Amino acid sequence: MLDFDNILGKVLLAEVCYFKNNEMYDRVQVYGKIIFAERNNKITICRNDNSLFSLPPDLSSVTLAQPGIYTLNSNGENVDNPDLLAKWSVYYE
Repeated sequence: MLDFDNILGKVLLAEVCYFKNNEMYDRVQVYGKIIFAERNNKITICRNDNSLFSLPPDLSSVTLAQPGIYTLNSNGENVDNPDLLAKWSVYYE
């Protein structure tokens, strides 16, 4: 079972889809090592370029990744064997 203590140091591949009027207008895919995770705050990953990206503190959206190579749709970059996968949808009116 995932909890905020045992995800630290894991590599997370995340996708955030943004919707307006129920139509997706943007999708962001990021990955990196989890350097901060707190239930009432956020999950923060450090990307390969050392930039930080924060995500909602919702572990119900996080699952264990199957071993393999994952390709980012945004730039074709391959992510080898991430530990965790996550997906969030953000809706605007």
